[in-house]
Amino acid sequence: MFLKCNNMQCRADIKYKYCITECKHLFCGDCVLLLERKERCIRCKSKIDVSEIRPKKFVKLDLRGYSIGYIHDMCKVATDFFLAQVVQEMRLMSSNRNVLMRKVREMEEKPVKVARGQKKERRRESNSSEEYVRTVAKRSRPVRASAPKKTPFVKAAHSEAETVENPAKIITPRDISSQRRLILSNLIKTHNITPHEPKDNPPEYTKFEDS
Repeated sequence: MFLKCNNMQCRADIKYKYCITECKHLFCGDCVLLLERKERCIRCKSKIDVSEIRPKKFVKLDLRGYSIGYIHDMCKVATDFFLAQVVQEMRLMSSNRNVLMRKVREMEEKPVKVARGQKKERRRESNSSEEYVRTVAKRSRPVRASAPKKTPFVKAAHSEAETVENPAKIITPRDISSQRRLILSNLIKTHNITPHEPKDNPPEYTKFEDS
């Protein structure tokens, strides 16, 4: 039969004995003892009257002799109860399906996360190794001697005026000698030094005669 026990930890098929609570939940014969001990519905936790909990058996009903209204009401109650059980079973199946799909997605994403982590680790190791190789290559590279800078050719100055105006020009020995002569003449003029004139006449010596 389609009907199952509404206890989520049991879910046994209803075969012979069953019990329907006031809250319209169906339980098998084994769960009836649990209902009597807890005095609450196992499914919705609502309080129940233990005296009304009586296990029933499936029997063949003989509806002959009952009025149409009574048969209609009985069929409506049975149909509503059956539809409620169908909806409850469909919701349970949907919930189980969602749980399974969530677990499948987690199992599929776990290898992807591990692969991404390993890929990042390999990329980091590759970058560090490349950087180490570049550093070693720079250290082992021979140092080339830098070529001397070419100085622009400058014509030598031939006059003292050009040498004073443009000191960046190359000084020749001729310029040095002219500068020396100029400095010497300035010193002579400043200190009024006259050149030493040699005496034409030699010094006279007095002769002493013995008396």
